[in-house]
Amino acid sequence: MLLLLRSASSPKASSIVAQLFHAEFVDPLAQSLEGEDADLRAGLITAYIIGRAIMRVAFNSPTIKESDIGKISINNQPFLCAICTHFTIFL
Repeated sequence: MLLLLRSASSPKASSIVAQLFHAEFVDPLAQSLEGEDADLRAGLITAYIIGRAIMRVAFNSPTIKESDIGKISINNQPFLCAICTHFTIFL
């Protein structure tokens, strides 16, 4: 997680990390999704996961604690299901 944050300040490092991250995580996720806009939906899912991890790990957010992961997951299940199954949602 810290590698992702630290690489963001360097154009060269961020490019390398982005390529690796997409090759290892985003692209395989997109290939597993059915329907249109699989790349976009994989990117949205990834952004959600990374954002939540940054809030919990890097920022030590008191509102997103380790003990609340199950509760957070249940509350966000409709959002993630909508992205995975390509339902139209409004953010």
